[in-house]
Amino acid sequence: MLFSYSPKNKSFQERTLFSIEKIKEQTWKDGYEDSLYQKLGVKNGYVYAILPASENQYADRPESIEYKEFEKMCLDIHIIKSTFMFINN
Repeated sequence: MLFSYSPKNKSFQERTLFSIEKIKEQTWKDGYEDSLYQKLGVKNGYVYAILPASENQYADRPESIEYKEFEKMCLDIHIIKSTFMFINN
């Protein structure tokens, strides 16, 4: 699943904040474990992991509202990690 920031100002493009991916456990152990992915949980042989944006996607305009909003959302990603849970079987 891909999550994006869509600015109110339509002259700025929508940019990716983070993705949540479902990765086979063995694949996780074979290389993802030491990557930028961060494990959220494991269920039925799959690791669910978050991959946050590696940098502010509006870095070329650091004084813009879009830069500041994107930065705030990136800082709030820890909330997703602490509240992630499986609801259904």
